[in-house]
Amino acid sequence: MVHRVVERKGAFGVSGRWITRNYYYVRGAVRAAQRWLREHPKSLLLFGEENPVRIACRAVARSVLFDVFIFTVIFLNIAQMASFNMRDPEAGKGPGMAEVEIASTMLYVVEALIKIIDTGFWMESDTYMDSGWNQFDFVLVIGTLTALFEKTLGNQFLALRAFRCFRPLRAMKNFRDGQLLMRTTIAAIPLMRDALIFLGWFLLVAAVSGTMLFGGKLTGRCTAAMPITQASAEGAVIGSGVPEIVYGCPAVANVSRAGHICDPAGAGYSCDAALGEVCCRSVFFPLDNFLSFDDFAQSSIIVLQIITIDGWNELAQPAADAAGMSKVGPYFFLVVIFGGFYVLQLFTSVMIITLSHCNHQMEEQEAEAKEREAAGLAPAVSGFDLQEDKVGIFVNWLGGGLNRLVMHAKRSIEGRYEVEKGEDGVKRLVRRPVLPESLLSLARMLQEAVESNLFQRCILGVICLNTVTMAADHHEASAPFLAGLYWFEYSFTLIFFAEFTMKHLAYGPVWYWTNPWNVVDGAIVISGVLEMVMENDAQGVSMLRMLRVMRIFAGLKTLRRYRAFKQVFAAIYNGAVRIASFCFVFFLFIAVFAVLGMQLFGGVGELNLQRLHFDTFGDATLTLFVICTGENTFNIAWELMQASGTDWAVVYIVVWALVADSLLALVLGTLIDAASSPLTVGDGEDEDQEAERGGGGGGGEV
Repeated sequence: MVHRVVERKGAFGVSGRWITRNYYYVRGAVRAAQRWLREHPKSLLLFGEENPVRIACRAVARSVLFDVFIFTVIFLNIAQMASFNMRDPEAGKGPGMAEVEIASTMLYVVEALIKIIDTGFWMESDTYMDSGWNQFDFVLVIGTLTALFEKTLGNQFLALRAFRCFRPLRAMKNFRDGQLLMRTTIAAIPLMRDALIFLGWFLLVAAVSGTMLFGGKLTGRCTAAMPITQASAEGAVIGSGVPEIVYGCPAVANVSRAGHICDPAGAGYSCDAALGEVCCRSVFFPLDNFLSFDDFAQSSIIVLQIITIDGWNELAQPAADAAGMSKVGPYFFLVVIFGGFYVLQLFTSVMIITLSHCNHQMEEQEAEAKEREAAGLAPAVSGFDLQEDKVGIFVNWLGGGLNRLVMHAKRSIEGRYEVEKGEDGVKRLVRRPVLPESLLSLARMLQEAVESNLFQRCILGVICLNTVTMAADHHEASAPFLAGLYWFEYSFTLIFFAEFTMKHLAYGPVWYWTNPWNVVDGAIVISGVLEMVMENDAQGVSMLRMLRVMRIFAGLKTLRRYRAFKQVFAAIYNGAVRIASFCFVFFLFIAVFAVLGMQLFGGVGELNLQRLHFDTFGDATLTLFVICTGENTFNIAWELMQASGTDWAVVYIVVWALVADSLLALVLGTLIDAASSPLTVGDGEDEDQEAERGGGGGGGEV
C-alpha cells in the first residue's frame, strides 16, 4: 500500500514546508550580509574608517560639547511644552512655534545621522542600533518626522519627546549613590515584571468576583411611592368590584438620584416607609456613577482603588447600603488584606531587597577594585555598567573647576610663599601671612572667641529664645505684645549680625561661605537685616526668618562628641545625601509625566473646574504629586475617563502610580540602608573645628 503524504496548507494557501524553507533562505541571506559587512566595514555602505566625512562625524559625535548642546535643546523643548496652557486653543500656535519645532526635529535627525555615520547603523556590535538609548531616539525621530507631515498624530506623539529627558539619568553613574539607584532600577525590572503578573492575576480574580456579586445591584434609590391601579384579582377588596389603588415604584428612568442609596432586596439600607418611601431601581450608581461592578473594566478600577487603601471605606459604605454588609464586608476585607497589604506591597519589597543586594554588590566591586589597584592590576570590567555620559563629564568638569578656584582662593588667603635664605645659606620656601601682624593677632583672638564653648552656648541660647518668640506670635495679638516681639527680633538680629561679622573677620569670607552651615546662617542674617531696613516692604524676605529654626541643628553639633548622638546624626546625614539623588530622579520622572499628561489630557472637558487637572504644567505636577501620595488616584482616573472619553486615561494613571510607588520604595530602602550601614566614628572636636573652618585646616594663619 502506498501512503501519500498530504501537505497541509494554511488559510492563505502557504504550506509549512514553504515557510521553513524560505526562513532558512532569509537567515542565510542575513548571515551573508553580516559577513560582507565585516569584510567591508563602511557605515551606510559608503563611509570607510578613513573617510573624511566619517572622521568629522566621529569627532562631533564623541565631543562633550555636542552632547551638552543636544541636552540643552532637549531641555528647552521640554520647557517650551511645559509653558503652554492647554486650555488656550492657540497653545503651541504662536509666531515662530512651527519653525522652532521643525528646526529642533531637523537637529535630532542630524544628530542621529552623525552617530549612524560614526558607528554604522545595524547588524554588528557597537553600532547605532546596538544601544537601547539610540533605539529609543531613532523611534522618536521617525515618529516626530511623521507627525510633522501627518497631523492626525498630533501632539500626542510629539509629547513622547519628553521621554528623551530621561537621558540625563546616565549621568548618575558619576557618583556612587546615583549609580546605586540606577542599578537598583534596572536590576529590579525582572522581579517587577513578576509582581505585575501576580497583580494582574489578583486583579482578574477580584474584578470577576465583584462583577458576579454586585453586577447591576448597586442602583437602588429611595423614592416616593407612586399610586398604581390593579385589578381586583391582584389585590382589590373581594366582592367590591372596584379596582384597588396600591403604591409601588415608578419607571426606572423616573427615579431620581437625590434619594438615599438602598437595597431593593432588603439586605442593605431600608427606606423610611413612614415617609412613604420605597426602594426602587434607578439608572444611577453611587458616587456619581463611579461605584459600579457592571463590567470587568469598571470592576478593575474599583479593585485598584481598594488595594491602594485610598478611600476604600468611602466605597464600602455606599456599597453596603446598596447590596448589604453580608456581601460587601467580606469582599472588601479580602481585597484590602490580600491586595493592599500583600500584593501591592510586593513592589515595595522588590525595590528594597534589590537596593540592598545592589549595594552589597557595589561594596564587593569597590573592595576588589582597591585590591587590584594595590596589586598594580587593571580595573575589572563590570558586567553591570551604564554607557558613558558626556553631559555628566561636563558637569563634573565644571564642578572640579569651581572646587579648584575655591581652593586657590583659600590658599591665597592663608598666605603667599616666598623663597628665603636661612643663616646656614640654604634657601627655603616660607609662607608669609597676607595680613599684617596686628590684624593677624586680632583674627586669632576672634577665632578663639567664636570657637569657645561659652560663645557657642550663648548663640544656641539666643537661637532657642528666637524660636520661642517666633512661636509666640499669633493672629490678632495686642499692640504691646507685637511691640515687644519687634524689639526682641531687633535684638536677636543684631546679635546674629555681630556673630556674622566676627566670623568674617576671624576666618575671611572664603572660609565662611564654603561651610554649608555658614551659608544657612549668612542667608538668615542678611534676610534679617533686609527685613529691618525694608520694614513693611519685606514680606517676601521675612519668610526666610523661618530658617532660623534650622540653626538649632547647627548648635547641636556640640553634642557630636557623644558616640550615640554621632551615630544618629551620621545616619540622618547619610540618608539625606542619598535622598538628594532620589529627589533628582523623582523630579525628572514627574516632569516628564506632567508634560505627557498635558499633551494627552490638557484642555479636555471641564476638568479646569476641578482642583486637579492637566491644563498647565503646575496643575499637572500637582495632580501627579497627589496621586503619588496615594490620594484620589482612581477618582482622578475616572474624571479623566469621563472628560476625555477614552479608557486609556486609566492606563496613564496606573503606570504613574506604579512608577511613583517604586520610587517611594527607593526612599524607604535608602533610609533603611543608611540606618543599618556601619558608621565610622571620629574625633568630635576635630570635626567641629574642621566644620567651623569651612572644611580645611590652618584657618588661623590668615
